[in-house]
Amino acid sequence: TLSDGSSTDDPTPTLSGKAEAGSTVKIYDQNGLLGEVTAKADGTWSFSPVAKLPEGEHRFHVTATDKAGNTSADSDDFVLTLDYTAP
Repeated sequence: TLSDGSSTDDPTPTLSGKAEAGSTVKIYDQNGLLGEVTAKADGTWSFSPVAKLPEGEHRFHVTATDKAGNTSADSDDFVLTLDYTAP
């Protein structure tokens, strides 16, 4: 499980969280929209980018839009450093 402020060598890290069941969750980093998923019946969601993300620090945030069309404010940033260089 990844935590805020951690590092990984996975170029397509799996991000996860909770939102209202059936909500459309949009995942962003500092470069823009990465993708979207639908929250499951229990509210959980997970997302892995299709394309490899570039090495370096990424600041991810999400929004959730419920079935009525109400969109949340941006979440707090989740900071993750992608490091592909062997020690």
